[in-house]
Amino acid sequence: MVAPDLAAIAKDFGVVSTPLLLASLSETCGRVAVLQLANLLFLAFNTACGACRTREQLVLFRFPGGLGGGASLAVAIGPIEGTSIVQYSHWRWCFYAISIADAVVQVWATFFLQETHTRKMLHTKPVIQVLGGYMAILFGLMYLVLLTFPRLWVERYHAYISMSGLHFISAGVGLVLGAQVCALFQDRICRRVQRGNGGVSESEYRIPFMFLGSFFVPLGISLDLGVAIISYGMIVCWHCMQGRIQDAYPSYAVSATAATTILRSLAGAGFPLFAPAMYSSLGYRW
Repeated sequence: MVAPDLAAIAKDFGVVSTPLLLASLSETCGRVAVLQLANLLFLAFNTACGACRTREQLVLFRFPGGLGGGASLAVAIGPIEGTSIVQYSHWRWCFYAISIADAVVQVWATFFLQETHTRKMLHTKPVIQVLGGYMAILFGLMYLVLLTFPRLWVERYHAYISMSGLHFISAGVGLVLGAQVCALFQDRICRRVQRGNGGVSESEYRIPFMFLGSFFVPLGISLDLGVAIISYGMIVCWHCMQGRIQDAYPSYAVSATAATTILRSLAGAGFPLFAPAMYSSLGYRW
């Protein structure tokens, strides 16, 4: 939701645009306690971001807010709401709206969220780092799309800010379609390969369907259609890699996932840093 509003934030402040720790704690202290505390941390500092008056305060509050909120991604709905808010209200309400929704989740989870697991931290494995590296590339590309779309449609095609947000629907369509196709066919492919192996299941059987997603990622040929195709390929790859990791370490899935999350979070934060210079020098086609 905040991505389309970075230009407005920059105008006001003159700026441009722990997973491992939390996973370890969740497997020693339990999921619910860590999730609730992290959610409360995000709620407090995200609200503070909306009330900040200087760029130093914004940077200071965003860091602990990010620690609590992690790297969840609402590709279609959040940016659409964000562009409407920044055009018809103020960018501060992007933070306030998120906090209101988060407060509802916090209250609901207090009464209904059940504990599921208490175990220790998993030591990282080479396969996790390999999959994490590829996941980081895909995550970085997705953040490039999120941060580029509003600027592209407003500056190049002179669209209204609120209208530019509607183009995120194409990314949402690709993600939803890819997730449904992956859910429909991935298990079937795994069972077919398993029968060929004498009925013995291996976590590597999640990988073959990922080839399809990898094929679609570089095929974007136009703005909306291209982003839908790229998003489709990305979500298929994400699901396959997550399934591979969770099948390999079923008792320590959170810790294994955290090892890949730290890489993808670094890529998601790092890719947008060089994007403005790249677009200025090479153009939006890059």
